[in-house]
Amino acid sequence: MAAQLLESNITFSIDFDLTAETKDLEFTDLLSADYDPTYGKTLSNVLGILQISGPNGVLYTNVGWETDSFASPDIDGGTPLWSKSVNLPLDSEDEVQLGTYTIVYKLSVTAIAAVFATVTKTYDYQFETPTAVIGVTSSCKVSTMTIVDNTDYTVNIDGTDYDPVNILIDAIGRDFTIRWPLSSGQSNDTSTAQSVTIGPNIWTGQYDILLDTEAIYNLEEWNSQTWVIVHAQIYGEYTDVSGRSGYIVENEDYSEQLYQAFKNIDDSFLTASKTNTKEAQRFEDVRNSLSYYMSMYEIAREHGYDTTFSVTKMRELVGEEGWTLGSDTSSKEVIAWASIVAGSTTVGSTILNGTAVPATGLGSVGDYYIRTGNGHFYEKTGVAMWTYIMTIEGAAGAAGSQVSILWNDISDDGTTATIIEKTLKNYTLTADTIVEGDVIYVESLIQFGQNDNGKTVKFYFGVSGATFDYYTETLCNAQNDRLTLKVWITCTGAATQFINYEKYRKGSPGKVYIADTTDTETISGDIIIKITGQNKVATINDIVCKQLKIEHHKI
Repeated sequence: MAAQLLESNITFSIDFDLTAETKDLEFTDLLSADYDPTYGKTLSNVLGILQISGPNGVLYTNVGWETDSFASPDIDGGTPLWSKSVNLPLDSEDEVQLGTYTIVYKLSVTAIAAVFATVTKTYDYQFETPTAVIGVTSSCKVSTMTIVDNTDYTVNIDGTDYDPVNILIDAIGRDFTIRWPLSSGQSNDTSTAQSVTIGPNIWTGQYDILLDTEAIYNLEEWNSQTWVIVHAQIYGEYTDVSGRSGYIVENEDYSEQLYQAFKNIDDSFLTASKTNTKEAQRFEDVRNSLSYYMSMYEIAREHGYDTTFSVTKMRELVGEEGWTLGSDTSSKEVIAWASIVAGSTTVGSTILNGTAVPATGLGSVGDYYIRTGNGHFYEKTGVAMWTYIMTIEGAAGAAGSQVSILWNDISDDGTTATIIEKTLKNYTLTADTIVEGDVIYVESLIQFGQNDNGKTVKFYFGVSGATFDYYTETLCNAQNDRLTLKVWITCTGAATQFINYEKYRKGSPGKVYIADTTDTETISGDIIIKITGQNKVATINDIVCKQLKIEHHKI
């Protein structure tokens, strides 16, 4: 025997979905699985209509609301259709308006389509999206980099803490993207883990590190069921303490060069100490200063701080003694050296070096010796015995890519007072410029007029159609009027390309959209690369392309 359906049995949920470009509120009838088996209702007779209001008034009203007509229902058990989505109201920063939301649900459960029950619920929405925090450390000793999601995903609403139900339990919803230095030739790394370690081996240069997380929060219960849910998107990219995007791994040539500088200064100190006390003191002061700035360099490098100051000081010190520290900034593979004595159980007290095989009388048992020139590594295993262990000079690394800037136009080119699509900037990639394996990197900066006119920006690679576009009609102001487009086009064949692209909006909404696609442009012919803009309202310079930069990475 079926149970009696009462108005108090009827429950529904509202889901504030903040993950889409158009933020939505989704209504769902939570009784959908019980109308037939529990209450004996014919599903085709279960119909519902809605009125939804926000802080500033009505957001949605069903066309049959005033007359209690269910001719065009929002909820239809016969279809079945148990959910209804409406756009949420946004403030000037493209965030959902805070305040009271009211949902009124009229339900019919009989063939005559009359109102059986009217259920009203309100919720005071005060949700603030957490700020992404990314921690990065690297070790050139073991040639690894560790990236950690340090975001505090807990939100506090009216004194109550809420944790997401998906992120902290099983990591579903978290997406790390780690872009290696372009000239390293390494593919992007992705992970859903809270802590990610890449390498060995890593490369020197700039790593772009992005975090894009979807966190689901259950905020309020009704009749033992969660009825208020928030789907939040937390996006962030790593920036150092100075606000600069990207994590920098310093060129390890400094370690080798500094070792030689230390050795030269130490030799000069030992020589001067026999004949010239004053000169010996000067060399000792230089050696102590060099040790100090080397320590600063190591600390800054390990914790992601700018190393420019310490490197400059070291270069000045050794320069005054007639030696130099290089400033090569090309991307190079970092060879791990912390494990070169992993097979030994004896800890040496001293590491010696020289150009020849170590003399039997040199050093003490447990010492180590590096033969410069060929990288042979020895351990002193007896009073008069040096044992060869391995060579620490690795094979030549893979050749880095050759990077050339094909185009860098930084003039301002804007739309006219029309609503037709206009080419803002373009470049012709001439025939046979790229071959299979090459990468074309494109970066463009767009400025929007400070209004809420609809604006469309499109990127074209070739003439077959737009590779991607970006549309907004949110209110633009000085905090969110910049859009950056980044495109990586990899040539995979004579007429095939893989395209990875990124759209980043400054400020709020402050989101990055990352996606990929393919194309079929023939590389033996010219290929047009261009940025276009199209106004929804005829306004001059409503969309201005401020830069178009194109790089060729030849593998």
